[in-house]
Amino acid sequence: MLRESGHLFGRPYIKGFFSSLQQLKFVPTLNLVGLPVTRGRINCLNTLRRKHRRSPTLLSKRKILDLEHKLLNHILEAKLLHQTNLVSNSSPNDIGNITRYRNSCSSSRQLPSVMSMDSVTALDDSIKANLFNQFFSVLSSHAMTNQSQIRSPPEVCIGCVNILPADVYKTLTQLKTPKSMGIDQIGPVILKHCASAIFLPHHLFCQSLMHGVLPQEWKVHLITPSSESGERSDVKNCRPITLLCSVSKVLERLVFDHITTFIVPLITTSQFGFVKGKSSQQQLLVMVHQITPNLEAKL
Repeated sequence: MLRESGHLFGRPYIKGFFSSLQQLKFVPTLNLVGLPVTRGRINCLNTLRRKHRRSPTLLSKRKILDLEHKLLNHILEAKLLHQTNLVSNSSPNDIGNITRYRNSCSSSRQLPSVMSMDSVTALDDSIKANLFNQFFSVLSSHAMTNQSQIRSPPEVCIGCVNILPADVYKTLTQLKTPKSMGIDQIGPVILKHCASAIFLPHHLFCQSLMHGVLPQEWKVHLITPSSESGERSDVKNCRPITLLCSVSKVLERLVFDHITTFIVPLITTSQFGFVKGKSSQQQLLVMVHQITPNLEAKL
């Protein structure tokens, strides 16, 4: 029972619960008519969760489930009250608040509760996942068949990639904290704030490059769907987004920097796209600088 309770109220469960709160799009922090403060209920729920993790009991588990149910109902009522007040306080000539609220709801990245593909409709999360797996597997198979043949290796090759602790520290401090976590559940914000105290990645990176082996966990990625244009409830209008482990992205950046340092001197000066420090605007300026003298000379 303790193991089951720890898994139920662990990080994945709490993360899923608060993602359902974010889907409701409205969490009031002020006193509403006949409704207590929502933020206080959330704090109370967090307190119960902390107590349950320290000493799990069936009573605390029932209290948490009951409080979660009441909190979700409370937020639904608060959302409905907010929408009603929004309409009643707006005039036909001034619907700016309603328009902004509608745009904020439509811009949510949350998928609809009902998804469909061809003639199959899914309400359950497991069935939705199966539909996405079927569609994304077809996309990946097409991508594999359309890959070009590997050419012969070039005459000039990069040598051994040497990674220094200073390089690891610099890369860790440059991580973008809003990025999502991978299967390891280690966010970039943790790596960035602990950069000065972390020495394990340097040894791990050196061993990985020396033996040509990646940890198995880095090869398992989380696939999340992202809706594109068209009907958001159609699975075929979604594209897969791969969430990599944050530590593996650090190694990827280190190797990329070494390859870039080796490749840049070999790139022609006429190349402007996909080169750091250059852009299409610079290419246009160079062309204008070359054409203008010829026009003035009437050539």
